[in-house]
Amino acid sequence: MHRLALREGWTTFWLIALVVFTATWSVQLADWADGLQILSTITLVGLVVGLVLSNIRRLPSLAAHIIALAVGSVVVLYQMTGFLSDALGGRREKLAYLWQRWELWSSAVRQGERADDLYLFVLLMASLLWVLSYISVWFVFRSRWVWLTLLLPGVILLLNMGYSQRVSHGLVALYLFAAILLLMRFTVSQRELTWRSLSVPYPETLAWRGLWVGSYLAMLVICAGWLVPWSMQSERIQAGWQQINGPWRQVERTFNSWFSSLRGPGGVGIGGFASFGDRFELGGPLRLSDEPVVLVKGDGAPYLVAHRYSTFDGRVWEADLDSRVASYAPLLEFEADQPFPRSATTGGARSEAEYTIEVYQPRGAVVYSTEAAAQSSVPTRLQVGWHTYQREVLDVQEATEETTPHVLWPLVELLKEADYTPPEPTPTPVPEEDETADGEEPLAATPEATPEASEIPSIPERPRRFGIPAQQRAIMEQVEQLSRIGIRVRFEPDPEDYRVHTLRFSGPLPIYDDVDAIYARDGLRAGDTYEIVSLVSEATADDLRAAGTDYPAEITERYLQLPEYSERTRQLAEQLAEGKDNPYDIANAIEEYLRQNLTYNENVPTPPAGRDLVDYFLFELRQGYCTYYASAMVEMLRILDIPSRIAVGFYPADFDADLGGYLYRDRNAHAWVEVYFPQYGWISFEPTSARRAIQRGTPDPTPSATADGSAISGDNIPLDREAQILMELNEGFGAAGGAVTPPPDQTTRAEWIARGLVLAVVLGITVFSFYWMRGTRGMTSTTRFFTKVQRAAGWSGLPTRTSMTPYEYAAVVSRHLPGARPHIRLLTDLYVRERYGQRPPTENELNRARAAWQRLRALLVRYGLLQRWRRRNTGVDGQD
Repeated sequence: MHRLALREGWTTFWLIALVVFTATWSVQLADWADGLQILSTITLVGLVVGLVLSNIRRLPSLAAHIIALAVGSVVVLYQMTGFLSDALGGRREKLAYLWQRWELWSSAVRQGERADDLYLFVLLMASLLWVLSYISVWFVFRSRWVWLTLLLPGVILLLNMGYSQRVSHGLVALYLFAAILLLMRFTVSQRELTWRSLSVPYPETLAWRGLWVGSYLAMLVICAGWLVPWSMQSERIQAGWQQINGPWRQVERTFNSWFSSLRGPGGVGIGGFASFGDRFELGGPLRLSDEPVVLVKGDGAPYLVAHRYSTFDGRVWEADLDSRVASYAPLLEFEADQPFPRSATTGGARSEAEYTIEVYQPRGAVVYSTEAAAQSSVPTRLQVGWHTYQREVLDVQEATEETTPHVLWPLVELLKEADYTPPEPTPTPVPEEDETADGEEPLAATPEATPEASEIPSIPERPRRFGIPAQQRAIMEQVEQLSRIGIRVRFEPDPEDYRVHTLRFSGPLPIYDDVDAIYARDGLRAGDTYEIVSLVSEATADDLRAAGTDYPAEITERYLQLPEYSERTRQLAEQLAEGKDNPYDIANAIEEYLRQNLTYNENVPTPPAGRDLVDYFLFELRQGYCTYYASAMVEMLRILDIPSRIAVGFYPADFDADLGGYLYRDRNAHAWVEVYFPQYGWISFEPTSARRAIQRGTPDPTPSATADGSAISGDNIPLDREAQILMELNEGFGAAGGAVTPPPDQTTRAEWIARGLVLAVVLGITVFSFYWMRGTRGMTSTTRFFTKVQRAAGWSGLPTRTSMTPYEYAAVVSRHLPGARPHIRLLTDLYVRERYGQRPPTENELNRARAAWQRLRALLVRYGLLQRWRRRNTGVDGQD
């Protein structure tokens, strides 16, 4: 059994394994791709190999790493070939298959094309976790770098949690618990090694005591992290984060372009537009395959929308959010078959259309919709635009669910019914007739209990709280929920009818008619089927001509953004708009110009660096494919102050009689333009000459086109947990009918300062106690007293040195602390006698030592607070 003993202890190894497995489990829970179940075996074997090699002390580090690399390659490839289908053949054929995929993938990466291979992603994850498990053990048992062992798995865990909501927060708690225990155990083991080398006796139970202390500390840290309300709602912090976040975003985009079909809330990044990520770059030849992507069954072949983009920098399109609301802009979550909220102001001339979509080749978790999505048969998350409102006014009594922001409607419903009529005055009690004295008239009831009406002063009634308590409590809970997501509301009862007519609100709200993309909450796999219900536009050309230009601020703020553009692009846009008096005719003229005057070509060269791509396309290249056409049209429309955006997805496919539906292939990937029209929402335009023009009016059941107007809505905004403490109800307004504003329960600056001070004090006491008691556990009482004297003397500023003998320490203390000589002499004598003479103190001597230490402690504290200050100011030392 002695051979199996570890110098650092088996507990250390098991804690390392637990820390590393939190990273492995986070990757598996995120479920980025199929096949991640092999990571558990690979991690376990990597830990064992690391343990074996790190404990062969005679083995050079380089040789150990080479052996680990060789063993890891065998283990990882063995697991990968076991995961691949046996239809490929034996393990040799599977290895050849992996090598072929590697060559294709690496070639695509080198050429800047869309790279997409989930098998290689699994291989990358397997290799990464093998290296992590091996070096985590090596760092502790050979290199003594415990912090790297703690840091690397933590980074992987937090990255997976940041990009996937499937990773449980409990995994972070487990990681913190194991990490703190590992740090404590490693520190104790290092001390044990030092004490053994110096033949210093120490209790055998010291390691377990350390683990108990570490477990208490870990639980305290975890509870504090869950209970303390941290907030990042600071402009300075967010501005600093934006600077730091830039390089990371570049790494993220590169990685996403390498693996563009990972499952998740939309994790594809910059690359070809057909990856349907959060952004794409114009330029270069178009390379699309003939592989089937989805099969659509329904009334005709529609345009399938995958993603929409708002911001253009002249080369890259992205679905950018206002930095002021980025922290409030989560994906909005819906259950299966839950209708998406939508605004009635953009739902004109639309009818429902239902389609069944079967996935052949998933593009991440993207859910394809047709025009304005209204409902999905799978749980979804919507990425929408957000807008920060400032003192926006809403007429409560006239508001309807269709005209009210979805998140405000529960509060508006309550305010519609709220009655703030003040209580009736209490009349003065009237005595019964048989209780009046002879000859006295009974007192008449006074209409008001005022001093003039009665000699008995009325006791003022406590102002009644507005509304019945249950109603007011519900109102205040809604106000509290809104305040938690940064929305402030104010309402005032009318002094005449005591009803609420006006609601003012400020803060970030989702724009229900501005959907960027829809993602399956649980991801999509090949073979999955779902139904999507959309609102298809039936607006005619005359309807759109009459729509006007009364654009909402949230639309113009996001969809009139422009990069630097050339003067001749502006002149062309104005020339095409000349003589047109409405946005529809202008958009139609630009669409027709692009279709008739520029040539469709998928093999265009990469544009010169630094060139204005739209100008280059319009006036020099004069050929390109869909993204060139769409970018040129959107830029010219925005120059003319017409809100517009790019949509990407698939153009209508051909009907496949064998499959009984419309088969969309990779080559159907397409980009087109959507223009905003008041009352009708987003309407599609087709500027690409190689595609059929879109017909207006009643939808054409043929694969010609659809109009993409999006009255797409946002769901219930993700709120924090339900309010646990009922809000205090408002006091009644006074006789003058003063206005009442239900305050959102926001923490004041003074309360934050008080919380910070309390937290600082608790943290300070914790840190002081840790350093004060550090290293004293397991010592005898006499040694502990003398160690505390040394520590306190050093902290108080006494001129001591570590090289001093115990009696030299005593002399310094005696010289600087008047009255300390007998107490320090007693403690020194007992310590020297026990340490070097092996004669422990008696019970009586211990009591005297305890009293001496208490006296010395008071003298040291007084010296630390007073004598050091006096010495700095007068240059005089205290003398014995």
